[in-house]
Amino acid sequence: EVFRQLGISLVFSATRVIGSLIEGQTVFDEITNLFPAAEGALHVTEVVLGDDAPSAGENLQELALPQDCLVAAIVRDGQVTVPRGETCLEAGDRLILVTLPKDQEAALRVLTGAEG
Repeated sequence: EVFRQLGISLVFSATRVIGSLIEGQTVFDEITNLFPAAEGALHVTEVVLGDDAPSAGENLQELALPQDCLVAAIVRDGQVTVPRGETCLEAGDRLILVTLPKDQEAALRVLTGAEG
């Protein structure tokens, strides 16, 4: 009410903003939201495939990833590769995933089995 009387129409909570950033980093040990891009219209996420990841041992082209999802890079044994459809994913791979916000959850489910 005080802000409204002062003519301030937009107020944000620094605590809430910091909490959201921390939550984005710690929801799952194997998933890190690196940053939103294009004013939040695109998400760039790092995903580490665990031993029990349903995508480990599968070729990218065999996965039912959302249409607007791209596995942009794989870091394996310190080496970075730009994957192709025939690239086989392995447990321990660190994937750099680019998705639209609406497709991020489905992509993470396919790759890691994580519900979120």
